[in-house]
Amino acid sequence: MTPHFSKNQVVDAGALLRSGTATDSEKSHADEVTNYWRRIHLEPLQRMMQVSYSCLDDDSTPVAGRIKKYDTIVDKLRRYSTTKLPTMYDIAGCRIVVNDLCTLEQLCYRLTSVPEYDEEKSSKKNYLRIPHPSQSGYRGRHLIFAFDDLECKHKLFVELQVRTKLQHLWSTAVELYDKAAKTRLKFGEKNPTSWQFFRRASELIRCLENNEAIVPERIREAFPISEASSAALGTLNVLKEASESSSVLATFFDDFEYCLVDFLSSEQSIMIFETDEEHAIDDYFKHENALFFGETVESAVDHDTVLVRGHSLDQLAVLYPNYFGDISEFINLINKYLNVFY
Repeated sequence: MTPHFSKNQVVDAGALLRSGTATDSEKSHADEVTNYWRRIHLEPLQRMMQVSYSCLDDDSTPVAGRIKKYDTIVDKLRRYSTTKLPTMYDIAGCRIVVNDLCTLEQLCYRLTSVPEYDEEKSSKKNYLRIPHPSQSGYRGRHLIFAFDDLECKHKLFVELQVRTKLQHLWSTAVELYDKAAKTRLKFGEKNPTSWQFFRRASELIRCLENNEAIVPERIREAFPISEASSAALGTLNVLKEASESSSVLATFFDDFEYCLVDFLSSEQSIMIFETDEEHAIDDYFKHENALFFGETVESAVDHDTVLVRGHSLDQLAVLYPNYFGDISEFINLINKYLNVFY
């Protein structure tokens, strides 16, 4: 595939989207370039999913991949003034959720021996050893992989997130809370009560995963919350209400190699389209085209599409419990250690 746009044109498109001052014609061109840049990441995305599966002990572990949404790209460009579109290394992203910290470290060790692994870019993304820039409490490993033998002739990157189930439950709870409370904790917003609530939850999980003693007084002192009892209870109630607003699942099968999952947040619905390795990329393209060129922009933005390699809906629910309206495990964990929170 001959590149339709050069890397310099991609840089310029990102700069225009960041500025917010483009004319209609400039904005239209920048959108075209950006969506081209998104689409060509599908090839390295699928290859990364294949690489990930080759490193897994258990082939029943699902691997999910997604292309970053247009509106999320624009938001990130505007939040980080030094970020350029070609150096946004998570345009294509994969996710794996494993049972425990030991399994996570073993998997990451195998992944670092893959030829495409980029050690330099990955070194700053180990959120188990270094704090997240927002100090939010986020924990997990992010590994960056570079692919330079693609049809598009560009060198493209894929970011792989590896989390334990508990780390993933924490992240899912934050996303669900943000959606319900109209906050942006995921992006570093420091709401004085809910922010500290989730930092306490993260420290609780860190202690559990490292077999450390749970000392509620120490955790409460390290992450103070004003009016702690009512504030913590309020955050927990928001999570409970959000979790109970279950999504509608529309599907006709329960066994697949690859599938496209389309989440429609405004209607809390999930549509699943079966595909296979041979047709996965083409089907993703067709689905993207239908959304971005067959609907209004507002309607398309409401969709979140991921490509999943796995075997069942149960595994899909492990990767995306927020879309299935189920973070009950996280809520049960909080209830079990309620004295950590108030």
